[in-house]
Amino acid sequence: GQATRDTVVVCTILILISLIISNFFTYQMGKPELPTLMAWITLAVNIPLIFFFASRFGFVGAALATTLTYLFRFSLALGLFLAMTKQPWTKVLIINRQDLSMYFTLLRKGPRVLFQKAQGPSLDAQVEGQP
Repeated sequence: GQATRDTVVVCTILILISLIISNFFTYQMGKPELPTLMAWITLAVNIPLIFFFASRFGFVGAALATTLTYLFRFSLALGLFLAMTKQPWTKVLIINRQDLSMYFTLLRKGPRVLFQKAQGPSLDAQVEGQP
């Protein structure tokens, strides 16, 4: 029903944000061990929650355990991100006008730029000696 759809939306958002933060740790901070460590910690939290909630509430309990695990992973990733970047949580979690402007620019230009990169350098760039 509607509650399930709402839960799926929330979990999807939490997963996407966690993945973005994990990519930040790996590619921007040069710490690929952090997403791996978070995955192991998340697994260690998820297994007992699954056994506890699923044994009491069946599939609904397993879904609850998974949702709680996603929330835990998001909190862990966000906490590490804030500690490493020294950013205030408000700047990270609250979208402002500058963020929206950048998102719209990315949506407008992103597919074209990605397509050009996939096709390789343009003939004009090759003639001018640019990569």
